[in-house]
Amino acid sequence: MVERRRGRVVNIGSLVGARDEPYVTAYACAKAAFFRLTGTLAAETAGHGITVLCVSPPEEYTPAQRTGDLLVRIAAGEADPLSGRFLHAEDDLDELLAGAGRVAAEDLLTLRLREWPGS
Repeated sequence: MVERRRGRVVNIGSLVGARDEPYVTAYACAKAAFFRLTGTLAAETAGHGITVLCVSPPEEYTPAQRTGDLLVRIAAGEADPLSGRFLHAEDDLDELLAGAGRVAAEDLLTLRLREWPGS
């Protein structure tokens, strides 16, 4: 991808990686790692035309087709402005793309440690 100066990496994440739920410790830790892998890999490859995203499939009540539709749009390059971010199959990609500037400016759709205001 670096040689070709283009490409897309999609990590499969889960909302479980960003919230505390009992009895899924190892799974939650692994999915949280995908959040960080996505962000750091996006930062490392940004100058090479590579997009890196973390995608969460739908919950039980959402049609699986939404994940497929999202992945097709990612493959087509539509989500490139959101590189390094977490997308959920239930998200409205058009709305996220319209707010891509805000997503970047406010560092949204990532897993971050927020410092205490006085630090």
